[in-house]
Amino acid sequence: GLPTLHLGAMAGAIAGGLVLFGGMLLVNALCPVSTPKLTTNNGDSEASQKIWSIDGAQNKTDPYGPVPTVLGKIRFAPRFASQSYSVLVGNDQYVRYLFVVSTGDVTVENPRLGDTSLWNYQGAEWRVHRNWTGSEALVWFNSAATTESFNLAMKNSVGWQTRTTAKDCNHAQLILIFDSGLKHIDSQGNGFSVSVDVECRYRAVGSSNWTTSTYHYEGCTINPMRKSIDLWFPSGQYEIGLRRITADSDSETTTETTRDAFTWSALQSFRTKPAVVGDSRHPMTLVELSLKATEQLNGNVDEFNVECTSLAPVPSGDSWVQQPTNNPASLF
Repeated sequence: GLPTLHLGAMAGAIAGGLVLFGGMLLVNALCPVSTPKLTTNNGDSEASQKIWSIDGAQNKTDPYGPVPTVLGKIRFAPRFASQSYSVLVGNDQYVRYLFVVSTGDVTVENPRLGDTSLWNYQGAEWRVHRNWTGSEALVWFNSAATTESFNLAMKNSVGWQTRTTAKDCNHAQLILIFDSGLKHIDSQGNGFSVSVDVECRYRAVGSSNWTTSTYHYEGCTINPMRKSIDLWFPSGQYEIGLRRITADSDSETTTETTRDAFTWSALQSFRTKPAVVGDSRHPMTLVELSLKATEQLNGNVDEFNVECTSLAPVPSGDSWVQQPTNNPASLF
């Protein structure tokens, strides 16, 4: 009776929905949605692309905390030994990390991010420093870095935006991002080159004298662009100002647009001192890590973890040799 009719109607609706869903899948397979493209003034088309960023890692920080000592064999996530920082190579972002693994000398093998081998990620590199006392130079952390992240929309109408570096730094880097590229697109979809002039200045905290320089950026692309400004000065703490010289673009209409907006996204300060100070009486094992932001690795990355084994005297014939072991008799 009625229940049977109700179930039949429901089955028919479900079947119809499945047919419609299957038809949509078939249409999408045969006629996939295309990526928006814009035509340039020479007739070429340009598809909008994306730049990838790494925001951080999930390892723990423990400033001024004790350095762990590895005994035996263990896989674990080491703590940060310093703040991370970014390096730009063209539009690519590389993030550098420094970890403290253990006191003394331990083996460090099989690095992973979460459960995935580090070597499955494009552009990943590491450097292991065993029994490090400071006499050996680090690769990426000979200067301690401090990063202040923000997203300041740089408008000519706002004028100067100012931030202050960390203390005792001799190098600062400003990171700028043109989120929509640099390009003017007319009513016919033709693209034309656009340029933006930026003025940067700095002075020591407490000083009234600014040092000023101008930077020129030009492009004809709708793809995001990363740019950096590097400043070098005597060791100290500095105020750094940035302003847009080029007039703000207010010409966007339903038929044409100018893409030249940008943000000041971060200020990195590099100190004259190394990130970690070595001590011949208290050696440590450190790991430096460099990750490239890609489609497969971006955002907040999983914990970096490694497999470690302590070294201890192990009997070998009539003598003892120092080698990896988890034998309690050797460890104690």
